[in-house]
Formats: sequence, structure tokens, C-alpha cells
Amino acid sequence: MNARSDLDRFLNPDPRDVGCAGFAEVIDVYVDLVLEGADAAQRHPGAAAHLAECDACSEDLTGLLEALRDGP
Repeated sequence: MNARSDLDRFLNPDPRDVGCAGFAEVIDVYVDLVLEGADAAQRHPGAAAHLAECDACSEDLTGLLEALRDGP
């Protein structure tokens, strides 16, 4: 669970947060960076801010990374 409460997140959103649609646009690049060991959060701070706020997108990212690490 994220450190910030749901109410606090709603009332004080991170201005860098790109939202679900913005994250969906870069998830493939973000995943590649994570798998390469690069600092994806530094390269895409808006996506990282979104992941800190959105449990659904964080779960999507985790599932995708697990699937790709496990391989076919």
C-alpha cells in the first residue's frame, strides 16, 4: 500500500503524475528500462509519480515484469 492516504492523494495530487493514459503510453519503454537495470523513474519521472499514486497501474507493471522475467 502506498504511504499516502487515498483522501490525501485525491486532495493533493502530485503535479508530475501523468495519469493512467500517460503511463499507458510509456509502459513498454518503462518496462524495458526496468528489465535493463536502468533508472526508469529518473528517465520517466511522470510515470514514476503515477506509479506511486495508482495501485492499478503499479499492479499492471508488476504483472508485466513478472511475466517477462519468467519468459515463455
